[in-house]
Amino acid sequence: MRYPLYSFLCLCFALSLMSGCDQKKKNLVKISINHLKAAGDTVLVARTNMINFDDVELGKVILDSAGKGTAEFELDAPVFAHVAAAHLAAAFFVSTGDELAIVPAKAGAKVSISFEGDGAAVNQFIMESCQIWNGLEKWDGTHAIHLNKEEFLKAKDSLQRGYGQLFAKLKSNKQVSAEMLSLMKSYTEMSVVFYQQNFSIGKDSTEIPATVAEAIKRIPIVLLRSKQVCLTML
Repeated sequence: MRYPLYSFLCLCFALSLMSGCDQKKKNLVKISINHLKAAGDTVLVARTNMINFDDVELGKVILDSAGKGTAEFELDAPVFAHVAAAHLAAAFFVSTGDELAIVPAKAGAKVSISFEGDGAAVNQFIMESCQIWNGLEKWDGTHAIHLNKEEFLKAKDSLQRGYGQLFAKLKSNKQVSAEMLSLMKSYTEMSVVFYQQNFSIGKDSTEIPATVAEAIKRIPIVLLRSKQVCLTML
């Protein structure tokens, strides 16, 4: 039996180690939502408890008939958080003092929502990187964990290329700090490592490419480096 969720939760834990970066002086955070499809929904804003993986509520808002509403809450340090409702789900990074808006994406966009305000570019990066991952859960119609060695390496390389192109776009944005670029680079690197771990769980060593076996050995090192990245930003 496989546990792909395990890898995702490990990634969340690693990211939480880095979330003490780019702090602001004000504690109040505002998350504004404009999503017509979620009209009338109760939207939970939460972070993940890294001990039991339960949601820790940060704020909550009931959207009006136009799908609009604002959740306000105090935050002592930056965190990776998410919004969840019957018709809305999104992950994002938020710092103390941020005013972030979740709005409809532009016509023709591959995603249904977009971000505006503080940290918009970074949160757009996070959402689009999740989309890349989800798109590569299958490769030519076959789930990634069931691919043979050669086909899995192609899928993994495609994941890395997608992240690389997305990161190059983020890097060209002069409003994104060097600290946040470093954080997002670590985010994608860890994501690739855990993608390989998902493939490797339960497999015999002969079924795992040597490069993949070497990569998953680095998981403790990647986690440690992630914490060091955060400490150098404080």
